Amino acid sequence: SSDAEGAGWRIMAENFDYSCLDERKGLLARDNFKTLVEMLRARATGAEFDDGYVRVRQLLAAVWPPAERTESLGLRRSRPGRLSIEAATTGSNEMQFMRYARLRSHLARRENTNLK
Repeated sequence: SSDAEGAGWRIMAENFDYSCLDERKGLLARDNFKTLVEMLRARATGAEFDDGYVRVRQLLAAVWPPAERTESLGLRRSRPGRLSIEAATTGSNEMQFMRYARLRSHLARRENTNLK
């Protein structure tokens, strides 16, 4: 059993250095991420890839809702003599994803223990 067995990686599309893609590197993180996943799957044939989160994230919202934060953008002049208050709401699924990943890891360890 190697030290890397059972270890997982999480690659955040916006915060990744895609220079490893060389000539296949594009302008958009979305396209580079797809290319990166293709390359990893081709080179790491024995690795397990879990891309199920995207399919179940709406179901998970019932028990682990994404975090939302509303921030004031202050007063804005919509037209002369007229002010309005603006706000922006941002959402994050980071905690939901972390819980999903931990659950998957726990279930995988349990399954491996039961197989032995």
